[in-house]
Amino acid sequence: MPTTEFKLQRLLVFWIIPLTVACSRPRIDSTNLDKSAAKVRRSLDEVDRLRFDEALALTREVQMGEVPGSENVEIDGMSGLEVLAEAERIGLRREIAWVEEKIAYHQGLLAEDVRLANLKVKEIGIVEKRDKHVRLRMRLHNETGESLGSGFVRLGLDLRQGRELQTEEFVTFRPPLQPGETRNVEAGVSSDFSWAFFSTPGSRVTARFTSLERGGEVLATDPGPAALMESRAALEEAQRELAGLTERLKSVN
Repeated sequence: MPTTEFKLQRLLVFWIIPLTVACSRPRIDSTNLDKSAAKVRRSLDEVDRLRFDEALALTREVQMGEVPGSENVEIDGMSGLEVLAEAERIGLRREIAWVEEKIAYHQGLLAEDVRLANLKVKEIGIVEKRDKHVRLRMRLHNETGESLGSGFVRLGLDLRQGRELQTEEFVTFRPPLQPGETRNVEAGVSSDFSWAFFSTPGSRVTARFTSLERGGEVLATDPGPAALMESRAALEEAQRELAGLTERLKSVN
């Protein structure tokens, strides 16, 4: 005849086994993905079923290498809610990758402006004043960290009363201007610039390079004041957006 202890054990088994079965959730089985996904889908409420289908499609895109920010994802053994959470993380990493691309673009644009400024024009002097034409000699110091073959320089002539005349002239460095090198180079100027120079005694000439090249490769181009201002503002906004996305990613369980 069963003892009281044996009866109690049978009673515990009777209650525990159904409870375990009821509490366990269907999980993704990668060996039979479609069948297991259908079971997982049925375990979710109506709202989450649509989200689950989208999440499953997103994980497949990751596995095909079509989602920036995520190289791979393994959903084998995950429940439906875990798949939804993983898809949320994938989506956030994708947004982070897009924002990081935006940041890199604007940082590159601002870096071009810095590189141009790092070809220092130390001195400007007159080489030739003949037949109403001027040639300028510039003493340059190359702090760009690059070997330079040529470039365009923007010359400005102060006409007083807040007015300035500008021209851009092509300058070749032969041999290439090496990093850290200081050298005198010459540049011819347009007839209008020469005429204004002779017509405005004591006027001041300024110079800043707007483009740098080496062997046909453009190393830097002047984005212009408006573009620089917009880029600085866009960079600050993107950095704030990145910080927010990063915090959201940390909070996804």
